[in-house]
Amino acid sequence: MARISARVLKSGIPSYTAEIRLQGYPHTSKTFRTKTEAKKWAKLKEVQMLEGKYNGTPLSTQKRLKDAIKRFLESPRTNKSWLKQKRNKPMLKFWQKELGHHRLADLRAAMIVEKRDKLSIGLTYRKKLRSPATCNRYISGLSVILQLCVEEWGWLEQNPARRIRRFPESEGSTRILTDEERFKLLKACHSTPDLYDIVLLALNTGARRSELEGLRWGEVDLKEEMVTFRRTKNGKDRTIPLSQEASEVLKARLRARIIGRGEWVFPSPNLHAPRDFYKTFMRALDKAGVTEFRFHDLRHTAGSYLAIEGVSERYIAEILGHKTLEMVKRYTHLRPEHLRDAVAVLGRQKQTNLGKSPRTI
Repeated sequence: MARISARVLKSGIPSYTAEIRLQGYPHTSKTFRTKTEAKKWAKLKEVQMLEGKYNGTPLSTQKRLKDAIKRFLESPRTNKSWLKQKRNKPMLKFWQKELGHHRLADLRAAMIVEKRDKLSIGLTYRKKLRSPATCNRYISGLSVILQLCVEEWGWLEQNPARRIRRFPESEGSTRILTDEERFKLLKACHSTPDLYDIVLLALNTGARRSELEGLRWGEVDLKEEMVTFRRTKNGKDRTIPLSQEASEVLKARLRARIIGRGEWVFPSPNLHAPRDFYKTFMRALDKAGVTEFRFHDLRHTAGSYLAIEGVSERYIAEILGHKTLEMVKRYTHLRPEHLRDAVAVLGRQKQTNLGKSPRTI
């Protein structure tokens, strides 16, 4: 929008300065002797900018992908929930390295696809290929930033990542611990008390690693034997009752707590953040000989325990914090006897109209 400001020079002659601040263009101004001239110039330049005929260089053509990533990282209201997931940070580093120096106006879908394909055939630090789902998440992560450039920042006309087809994804398998694996894993964790405790809590609550690592004493009510997980993945708080085993673990940790070591249930040595159990857990898996297993699979294991014991899908969803019952159906196959009972109902229905089915000869 144009703004006209007036001032009087030392000579006593009035002066009028027209300033134009239009999103996507650099700040432009010019001074005139009369207010009419200033208004006329400002109106003409605004029309030229809006019609794309202005000879000044739009800011959007100067911005590069690295500028968009930087602004995204500096916008806590925009990125808070997205960056809370640790796996999203490597995505930004990848795109910063591969395409950060390119101007946003020069980005094309083909360029992004080329880098995605490079990602799909490259090995992770664990010497494994990235899954189609992981590659899709990298594209989606970039698309989040580019869409902000379009909708909020005025740096792009359209988002080139939105036109890219995603890789087909498998439904994935639900990996759960066998009784023997559970025994071996807990035995391997026993020499590290903190790890042993957090694994037991994971098996007894179905909580995510981030939820347990970020748990504070203020969120634990041992009198009522309840725990509240805040800032969860779906953006909502979740309060669940504690099992006897989980309650005993937390009571023991509270008794052994050292005053002044912060509010975390699992504090790190520097006290400024909770402890990260990723590497410690991976070493315990190797020691126990448990393969193809992640900490997140402890959550699946807890869900399977609930399903096997006949807990309803609705209650499983509330305990695990799933938004829909569809996400709980991965555990349904663990209790096929319920389906057998349901199907048996069909066989008991009277067939008064059809009578007996003829036997095929």
